[in-house]
Amino acid sequence: MDILKKLIPPANKDRFAAMVVKRMKQVGYPGEANYDKSAFKIDIGASHHLYLENAYAEYRYASFKGRREIVDRFARFANSVSAQPQEPTSFAEAKSNLMPKVRERFYHEALRLRTQAEDGKWLDVPMRVMAELLTLEMVYDLPDGMRTTDNDSLSKWGVSFDDAMKVARENLWAKSNRNFIEVQSGLYLSPWRDNYDACRLVLHDLIWQLKVKGDHVACVPHRDILLVSGADDEQGLVKMFELIDEVRKQPRFMASHPFRLQGSQWMPLMLPAGHPAEGVMRENHIRDLARDYAEQKQLLDALHQKKNQDVFVASLLIYQHTETRAITTRASWLDGTDTLLPKADQIIFAQTPDGQEKAQVLGWAPWERVMSVAGDAFTSTEMFPPRFRVKKIPTMEQLRSAGLAPMSTIGEA
Repeated sequence: MDILKKLIPPANKDRFAAMVVKRMKQVGYPGEANYDKSAFKIDIGASHHLYLENAYAEYRYASFKGRREIVDRFARFANSVSAQPQEPTSFAEAKSNLMPKVRERFYHEALRLRTQAEDGKWLDVPMRVMAELLTLEMVYDLPDGMRTTDNDSLSKWGVSFDDAMKVARENLWAKSNRNFIEVQSGLYLSPWRDNYDACRLVLHDLIWQLKVKGDHVACVPHRDILLVSGADDEQGLVKMFELIDEVRKQPRFMASHPFRLQGSQWMPLMLPAGHPAEGVMRENHIRDLARDYAEQKQLLDALHQKKNQDVFVASLLIYQHTETRAITTRASWLDGTDTLLPKADQIIFAQTPDGQEKAQVLGWAPWERVMSVAGDAFTSTEMFPPRFRVKKIPTMEQLRSAGLAPMSTIGEA
């Protein structure tokens, strides 16, 4: 047990930022490093911003000794970015350092919204959506970190994203000459811990070498963790989710949903009702969604406030049945309000009667049935996770057709 960790609490956010800036200076950073408290970031130079949330989460989680190592590592990464402000000018010079990068898809949504709210420069990143919930992009590997490769760099190098990605995959393959750890028969854990474990999802030949029951199933709950089992291995999948629950407690948690390799494409895993892992898979997926929707709402609220826009960003609410323990999601739609509605299992409808100030709840109805009878009331957006712009609720006739039920029955769904 790390006794010092318990006796000496970690520094607060402001103190942590000051420690990073101080260490940056000690290891040779030559310029100005300005701490932005409101955004919890350090601005280095005119164009680089170091967001501190992930580093601070790691710092809080680490042992007493490990805290100093994290401050040092992050300071050195900041110096490596500032010391190499530009990527190589030619593809021939850059190609040996290119690597594929797999991220949770919401990462890009959050970065886009945060940049807009802060009037920052948006980095035009070429990427591909993988398995609906992940993205694939490219990074330039640095001694103490990695830097995202944008479209300007590819254009300057005169190379397409796909051609550059072929080289990046080959570079990753060359660094992947170790055997997976067999946690139990048919369940494997990546061994590298080099910040690219999750990225090895793109190395299908590497995955196919593992002996599993049925199609290969993989999960990337952390950038340093790739779990692989088989679609027909119930015990393997159950154990996979036990490990995911442990990883969820750590900083930089990515996503819990597993993916099935069908041919050369990863697809979100679907399990039949009654499967031993189906309930926990759905629960974990909902928890991931709730986390992303909550952060998305926070960023959208900040952006709307900045632009003086009156938009209600509805929350995704989670309810668990007291007897069955089944989990459902809900979102509220107030008639006449410009609302960004998250996709949920159920919609709660409310309206404010003429001459009154307090809203009156009309009842609830399943999302899919509402969409089937009043789909034209929903306007799609490009957001992820998805939100729909709504305003006027469907007519009472439409709501009854959608199965509008009193709130007293919502717990029975």
